Amino acid sequence: MDARERSAERMSRAAAGAAEEGLGAVIVGPSPDLAYLSGYDPPPFERPTVLVLRPDRDPTLVVPELERALADVSAASGHGPVTSPTGGLTLATISRTTSSRAD
Repeated sequence: MDARERSAERMSRAAAGAAEEGLGAVIVGPSPDLAYLSGYDPPPFERPTVLVLRPDRDPTLVVPELERALADVSAASGHGPVTSPTGGLTLATISRTTSSRAD
């Protein structure tokens, strides 16, 4: 199992755990938990970086535009980043099995 598969499995288990607890989502900010789950350890910028895990949906990584290249080469890669309408943020859907683009 490679790093991408390990991350996908970890995120899937976290989303399933959220569902078991009746939660609609797990939101993970910059922390060792984010690195463990997604394989992405963001630089310490003041801009938000969050991982959103929802049951029955692909994980979503929200990163500042400045971090886009770093997120693309992490174990969380395989997603298609999309610049958000708020400007400066990138939304990336991390597929559990195949790459997909957030719309």
